[in-house]
Amino acid sequence: MGIVTKKIDVPEDELIDLFYGGNDDYELVDEGEWEVEHKYQFKSNRFKDKNGDFWVMGASRSGDYYSDYNTEIDREICQVTPVKVEVTEWHTIEVKEGE
Repeated sequence: MGIVTKKIDVPEDELIDLFYGGNDDYELVDEGEWEVEHKYQFKSNRFKDKNGDFWVMGASRSGDYYSDYNTEIDREICQVTPVKVEVTEWHTIEVKEGE
C-alpha cells in the first residue's frame, strides 16, 4: 500500500477565480511568484480552508507580456502543511590587513 495524497475537486468554472484570489471556502494565504523555465512559467499558490487545513494549487503559462499568455490552471489541488526549515549559510570573514 502506497502513500496517498489528500486532494479536493473544484468545479472547472471556479478554478481561475480560486487560483487568483480564493473564494468563500478557501482563503489565499501565500501567492507564489511566476518562475521562468525557458518559454514556460510556473506558479503555486497556497490556500487555507475553513477547517484550518492548507492546500496548494499550481498553474503554468506560455506566451509573453506583449502579446498574451495562455494560462492553464492545474486541476490537482493537494493538501499541504507548513514546515519551518533551518538554513545554514556560510559567509567570508573579512579582516583588515595587519590584524
